[in-house]
Amino acid sequence: MKRKDFVKALDALDWAVSSKPIVEEMGCYRIRGKNLRASDGALLVQVELSEDTGLDCTVPASGLKKLLKDLKQDDVTLKIDKGKLAVVADRVRGRFALATSSDKDKNLLDDLSFDAETWQPATAQLKAAVKMCRFAASKDVSKGVYCGVILKDGNAALATDKLRIGWFQAKTDISAESVVLPAAATALLDKRATEIEEWAVSNGTVYFRGKGVTWGSRIPAGDYTSKVWEYVKMVDDLKDKAELPASMLDMLRRHLDQQSEVLEMDRAVTLTFSGKELKVASTDGVRYEMEETAELAEAVAADFAFEIKPQCLIDILATTSTMLYDATSNKDGDGNTQLKTPFVAFRALTAEGEHRYLTTIEAPSKGSNG
Repeated sequence: MKRKDFVKALDALDWAVSSKPIVEEMGCYRIRGKNLRASDGALLVQVELSEDTGLDCTVPASGLKKLLKDLKQDDVTLKIDKGKLAVVADRVRGRFALATSSDKDKNLLDDLSFDAETWQPATAQLKAAVKMCRFAASKDVSKGVYCGVILKDGNAALATDKLRIGWFQAKTDISAESVVLPAAATALLDKRATEIEEWAVSNGTVYFRGKGVTWGSRIPAGDYTSKVWEYVKMVDDLKDKAELPASMLDMLRRHLDQQSEVLEMDRAVTLTFSGKELKVASTDGVRYEMEETAELAEAVAADFAFEIKPQCLIDILATTSTMLYDATSNKDGDGNTQLKTPFVAFRALTAEGEHRYLTTIEAPSKGSNG
């Protein structure tokens, strides 16, 4: 067995291996001849190897992967020896306990369905739509469709957690039907975009596949409220602009570097606007806190703040530095100026289509770090 080929296959499987499995098999690799499988319950993966392993076993993922990645030899031997999976490479010998099932006649990973028949190309427009919208999806697993990206009307994509909205209008059709791509699928399509060539929908599951690999994820039920689409259209009425300074990219990357040990879902920076000053701040609540300031070309009409994922804003800044808002101001009970429309927005034109990102604003707390 060629070690590099096997490790590459395990890399694809690892997207669907649970670090804290509810059922033992969810933290395992299922190896059966040329077929390798894994599933954490949200995502399922199947890899077809070109070489038969000669194995029929289920093995916990972490130890096996660590050893194979650390080895230098390209040729390894995998075999079942005395009820364990043995890995032999030159002078290295490793043995790994197999998973134990409560019912030997059943295996969760054998029952996974990969039954899609009609496939369509995973186009650059589809990948761009998911990449630009997924930052606005909810991370609360109880929110159903609000955790994913909905493809609608042939060439539109949208995600929202009801505090922010990501919308993308592709130049060409990206989906023949309305479908919600679940969170696990959108993360996969974004991070492994270059490998995914086709996608399909079958029996309530969305599938992606590349060379020798198929991923699948169950589609959540439900639909978005119509109010979301109204907010997307309201961006056209925002006439006032604030130009973000050129230094923003370096500022955002510095915050991303600090957030390298923070879960992706928790990565955010707070942008605070006050007159001609822009402050960018972030913290993980334990290890670090950091803030930077920059000067705007023109003062904003009122003080306000909002959170945004730094990578999302970096992607937006690739095509535009213009932030839109409604400067038709109101006064609150304390006489402070407030923006009439309670959100700011960005409109970015890309080679694949138009992206709109909206996020709600709040008055910055006096004396806070944003």
